[in-house]
Amino acid sequence: MSERPFEEGEVIRGKPLALSKEKIDAIAERLLYGVTLEVAAMSVGVHPRTLQKYMVDAAKLAAGSPESERYTERYKRALRYFFMKIAKAEAEYEVTMAKAIADAAKTDWRAAAESLARRRPRRWSAISRRYAKQQVEVLVSRGVTDLTRLSTRELEELLAGTTSAGGLPLPSGFGDIVEGQVRDIIEEEVNQN
Repeated sequence: MSERPFEEGEVIRGKPLALSKEKIDAIAERLLYGVTLEVAAMSVGVHPRTLQKYMVDAAKLAAGSPESERYTERYKRALRYFFMKIAKAEAEYEVTMAKAIADAAKTDWRAAAESLARRRPRRWSAISRRYAKQQVEVLVSRGVTDLTRLSTRELEELLAGTTSAGGLPLPSGFGDIVEGQVRDIIEEEVNQN
């Protein structure tokens, strides 16, 4: 016995189903163009609150929430289909864009640099490398002349600005990246001398 597909306007939990398979498919297709989920939904006539409700209900269903046990089987099928199509479209878009960057990197150094900076930020991120150089300059200007003798803890304290010789405050998320690059710069300086 095959299951009847859910249809737009079908009554589920006392309300008409707002998303048909066709609308879900259209939303997923628009996600492949790079628009947000909200824009994709609005472009097919689905209100943001309706979209949010589907997202919440799909999350409850995926988490096995007791509340989701009240959903009819057809509504559960609609939510699973919705979640699967949206997740697949988001993943396909990311893969497509990553491939475009990889293809461009073969002939454009900027695309290659961007790809390396995102994949290996400690070694290739220009922003974190510039920031690390600034940190070293601040430390040297404050009289810390032999950075090679600092323990990891002392370097962390200096980088975080928690000692009297302290450095610039780190932007959030830069700690590990900058510390590694400061050590790389220190090593380069030692090797040059």
